[in-house]
Amino acid sequence: ITDVLSIIIALGILKTFESGHKTIMEFIGTNLIATMAMSLLVGFGGAVIWSTILEKIRKFPNTIFTSLAFIFLLYGLSEILGYSGPISVLIFGVVLANSKKIPLNIVQKFGTDHLTEFTSIEKTLFSEVIFLVKTFFFIFLGMSIQFGNFKILFIGILLTVLIYGGRLLLSRILISKETPNSEAAMISFIIPKGLAAAVLAEVPMHMNLPLEMEDTFIEIRAVVYMVILFSILLTSFLIYSEGTGFTRRLYQRYFSNYGQKKKGIDNSNPFQ
Repeated sequence: ITDVLSIIIALGILKTFESGHKTIMEFIGTNLIATMAMSLLVGFGGAVIWSTILEKIRKFPNTIFTSLAFIFLLYGLSEILGYSGPISVLIFGVVLANSKKIPLNIVQKFGTDHLTEFTSIEKTLFSEVIFLVKTFFFIFLGMSIQFGNFKILFIGILLTVLIYGGRLLLSRILISKETPNSEAAMISFIIPKGLAAAVLAEVPMHMNLPLEMEDTFIEIRAVVYMVILFSILLTSFLIYSEGTGFTRRLYQRYFSNYGQKKKGIDNSNPFQ
């Protein structure tokens, strides 16, 4: 859900700069809500249309890539109409992944009586494509990170510490007391930044933004790359140290009142 919120909020802010509005509230009051609503409608409508014809398309050979092709078409159509392509594609995926949970009366308004889900083979294909994209993403990330600017380095470290500190505090407040403290510890630090943050940091470079803001967004992109790097390294270290016992006692004390009552079993000290 954090990636979803990041996409919506970041694109909303960028649209504010691109449209020339002085404040984000002014932009929200004028056309952000309408743009997002239409993007949602395009994504939902595209999901319904594709779900309707997907079963027929599957009868033809070599059609496993047609869903990806339709996603590209949907993205392009949404952008041409002046809406948000990423939001439309996001809703497209959400609808088809949760088709059984969508009320039937809403689906029937679009002229169909059910939505067809992706098969396990298609989901496997999407997973492989995502893996491939992430592989090239890490190569690109490594080529883009430069350690010569100590200001960017410091801000990246500071933001990473704030993110993990806030996550640790919120985990203690929001996690159920019945959660075993080993699981609570894992929840508190598994929050690495990744592909969504990197893509959003790159989006301003390809938008019609004022030239005087270009340097600012270049610095923001560099900071985001640093946060991604440090968050991945820190999460990997914490997972390893929690498993080997290096930080186990610290988390055991911090979440000492968790896991007391779960299915009648005392899980207050699962680290032993």
